[in-house]
Amino acid sequence: VSTQSTGVVARNDVVHKRLQAQFEQRSVQKHYVAIVLGKPGANDIAVEQLDHEDLPMHYYRLNRPIARSSDASTKMTVSPDGKPSVTDYSIRRTWRVARGGALFSLVDVHPLTGRTHQIRVHLSSVASLIVGDSIYSRQANKSRLLDEEARTHLMLASVSLELDDPETGVRQRFEAPLPPHMTRFIQQLDAKCTVVFDRQDASNVPVADDDAVNSDD
Repeated sequence: VSTQSTGVVARNDVVHKRLQAQFEQRSVQKHYVAIVLGKPGANDIAVEQLDHEDLPMHYYRLNRPIARSSDASTKMTVSPDGKPSVTDYSIRRTWRVARGGALFSLVDVHPLTGRTHQIRVHLSSVASLIVGDSIYSRQANKSRLLDEEARTHLMLASVSLELDDPETGVRQRFEAPLPPHMTRFIQQLDAKCTVVFDRQDASNVPVADDDAVNSDD
C-alpha cells in the first residue's frame, strides 16, 4: 500500500498557475509522519541537528542530492550527481522491542524539496528504514513484531498541507488523520514495547518548501 497523500486539485489553469507559483516561491508547508526501524539522529555526517527556540528537540536536517538509480529505473538513490534534496525531521517517540533489542521511532517529516521518493530515500540512507517499504527498506520488514498488515502497508503518511488560497489569498491548512494501519501499529508498539523517548509537544513546525510542485511519497 502506497503513501497516504494530502493534496489540492486546481479547478482551472489560472488556479493551477497560482498554486504552482507558491511551490516555486517556497511558501507551501508539508508535514508527513513515518514509523521507522531505528532512531534517526545526528550520527551520520549527512545529518545536521538544528537548534532554534521555535524548533522541538531532536530536530534534524538531511541535505543529500537524489538521482535515479542506475540499478533500477523505478528506484531513486542518494548521489553527488543528483538534484539538491533537503528533508527536515524530528523524533516524536521511540520504542525498544526488548532489553537490548531493536528500536522503532515515530518521526515527523518535513520535505523542503519534492524529489521522487525523497523521504524514503533520505531516511533509508541514514539507516532509518520505513516499516512496510518493500523497495527501500526490506530489512525493516523482517522484525518478528510485524504482522502481515505492517509488512505490506507503508508506514508513511501525509498529514497536513498548508498554502494560500489561490483565489482569496487566505492561508489554508488541510489536515488528514493517520491511516488506520499506522494507528494500529502505534498501538501495538505501545502495548508490546518500552517507550524510551517521548516528545510531548508534537506540534507542527513551520518550514519552507522548494521549487517542486509534486510532493514526495
